[in-house]
Amino acid sequence: MRTESKRILVSSVALLLLFTALISIVNMTRINSAVEGTLPASYDFSLVWMSDTQHYCADPSLAWIYDDMTQWIVNNKDGMKIKYVIHTGDIVNTAANDVEWQRADHSMTILDNANVPFGVLAGNHDEQDGGVNYNKYFGSRFSGKTYYHGGSDANHYDLISSNGVNFVIVYLSYGIDATERAWASSIFQTYSDRLGILAIHEYLATGGGYSGDGSALSTEVVVPNNNVFLVLCGHNHGAQLNTKKVGSRTYYEVLSDYQSLSNGGNGYQKILYFDIDQNKVHVDTYSSSLNMYGDTGCSYDEFDMTVQLSGRSTLNLKTDPSGTSWFSSTHILAAKVSQTWSNGPYGDQSTTSTAFTPTTSSLTVEVGPSDKLLLIGTSQLWNDNPAIGSSICISRTGNRISGDMFTIGTSMTHRHTATAVAIDSPGTGTYTYTLNYKTDPGGLAWASGTYLLAVKISDSSSDGPTGDQSTTSTTFMSTSETISINLASGEQLLLIGTCQMWNDNPSIGSSICISRDGTRLSGDMFTVGANSIHRHSATAIAVDSTLGTHTYRLDFKTDPGGKAWASGTYLLAVKISGSQSDGPTGDQSTVSTTFDYTTESVSTTLSSGEKLLLIGTGQLWNDNPFIGSSIAICRDGTRISSDMFTIGASLGHRHLATVVAVWTEP
Repeated sequence: MRTESKRILVSSVALLLLFTALISIVNMTRINSAVEGTLPASYDFSLVWMSDTQHYCADPSLAWIYDDMTQWIVNNKDGMKIKYVIHTGDIVNTAANDVEWQRADHSMTILDNANVPFGVLAGNHDEQDGGVNYNKYFGSRFSGKTYYHGGSDANHYDLISSNGVNFVIVYLSYGIDATERAWASSIFQTYSDRLGILAIHEYLATGGGYSGDGSALSTEVVVPNNNVFLVLCGHNHGAQLNTKKVGSRTYYEVLSDYQSLSNGGNGYQKILYFDIDQNKVHVDTYSSSLNMYGDTGCSYDEFDMTVQLSGRSTLNLKTDPSGTSWFSSTHILAAKVSQTWSNGPYGDQSTTSTAFTPTTSSLTVEVGPSDKLLLIGTSQLWNDNPAIGSSICISRTGNRISGDMFTIGTSMTHRHTATAVAIDSPGTGTYTYTLNYKTDPGGLAWASGTYLLAVKISDSSSDGPTGDQSTTSTTFMSTSETISINLASGEQLLLIGTCQMWNDNPSIGSSICISRDGTRLSGDMFTVGANSIHRHSATAIAVDSTLGTHTYRLDFKTDPGGKAWASGTYLLAVKISGSQSDGPTGDQSTVSTTFDYTTESVSTTLSSGEKLLLIGTGQLWNDNPFIGSSIAICRDGTRISSDMFTIGASLGHRHLATVVAVWTEP
């Protein structure tokens, strides 16, 4: 009997251990994985949205559900490409109860610790104590987060980007007045080139009508701003979807509040899957605590939204293997143009000629009596002997029409990028334009990624090129290049400035920029590590539409203790229409060996046959100067420009890179 009892006991313990292990496996599967077969067949990234989590904070027996929701996001952020989380308020149930806030803080800290960006707002339950605890736990929480931008009271906005799609997400807490509505509208106007999401606690009723401030928000914020495609709200128990149209524009209003379900909502949250190629957002509802998609008992568990996501031109970055590429002062602009010609990019080419000789990149253009052309040529540039200089220029039928864009101190393992620009109006005829290069005596100059484009323009001004100029000023001072232009209503200017740049002290940085009436318009195009025998090429770009007569300058400066030099300075301004720009943005990095997205993206809707001129610029370096870095312009993820490659750059030796492209809508 004792032996039998032992067997029974051992069997019971074994079964218990097996059952415990199975439960653990099930829980790990629930927490770590999405339900197999429920993900869309194809999507580029996703956002997660939760609301009205108050009962998970009020009831200690339900606190694990809130933790489970955020832990599931963390565990699936890579596999499900989750880029950001939205919370539309009523974080807690009783605002004065500090314990509830501690539970909420614990759950959201799971996202913080995994570097998952998120935004929150205060619902009516969160404001019962006048917002004291909300501000204590979430008021300063986002300090230092680059995506976060404060507003008034608990209102703020976040700037989020993924896969070349840029969002502005405006958060409005409970009980909004006219001043706050005007502020929200102004943010959407300021960032009109970004897709807009309004996150608000109370907006829709379950029947589809407006609740609380919803009607006023719709009239004053949502309807007037064409970039707003989505309104997300909670507060009223249940779910609702409104599809609205204003002219040709479609936008969506969504209510999602599951607090009246069992267990305070069973941990349901919505996942928004973005498919750029299909211009579609698929929305699904998931509970990690139940390991279940949908089946909430409410409507609108799963639906699709049509949103214009494609048609995006992006500035992209990559590194060669084992490096970390850095890009700063990144800027991209796009301008609609009529006629364009382009040729390139072409690979490695070399010359021992000390007179300008054509690269493979050439154009034949027929020009009318009053036609004007904007020409831009780019390439990588180096010399077999780093002590000997190399140059590029743009020529028409063998005659140089741009500056002599000279660089020195380069080699196969220390490549610079170079840009030449010109305006030409030669009169009636057919002309051949070439991107030319040469070496100083005794060298062998190399060019790679050569690209030349010409754009027919209507009105332009230019100044330069001018030779050596220097300054010891640590604030931007004018070079010789200055243009005065009057802009009428609806007119826009594309501005490009180029030069060689160096400093008497190579450990001290130098910068150029384009300014309007003394105020900087472009990025601060900063370079360091250059001296008279190691010169860098620099380009600054900007778009402006300020009415009236203004003075535009190409400016330069030095960091303290240096003397900055600029040579071959050239500034041009071209009147354009239908332009967009994004940037400049500060330091960004990638370890990707395929082109990864920077923050810079512009969205343009083109009809068949319409054309875009695209220009991107930035500072470029690598953590390892022996490893190369590249930038490119991509259209919906496909590279359409040269691979502008540079090597030999580091944090203390930054290069400046420029890339150009022309896109014709099929």
